[in-house]
Amino acid sequence: MTALGNYQANVAAAFSDMAMTEEDVIEAGDEVVIRSVITAAHTGEFLGIAPAGRTVSYDAVDMYRVAGGRIVWRFLMCDWKGVADQLTGPAR
Repeated sequence: MTALGNYQANVAAAFSDMAMTEEDVIEAGDEVVIRSVITAAHTGEFLGIAPAGRTVSYDAVDMYRVAGGRIVWRFLMCDWKGVADQLTGPAR
């Protein structure tokens, strides 16, 4: 499995009922940037934190470069610190 596949499998194992809302989509030349907000239920271990069933919400930014109609480069940044704070802090 690739590093991306491992990452996706770990996130899918830790969170269920994921929903993504695209806040911004920006296209410029061969690049696309998507800023989104993701909500999910914490139903599996994540970052060593046992599942508590809490719903979390976090920001993500996806950047893509496209060539020949295919994605040739991707960068993803998620606010995992914010997720960890939501999972370990007082319930909201």
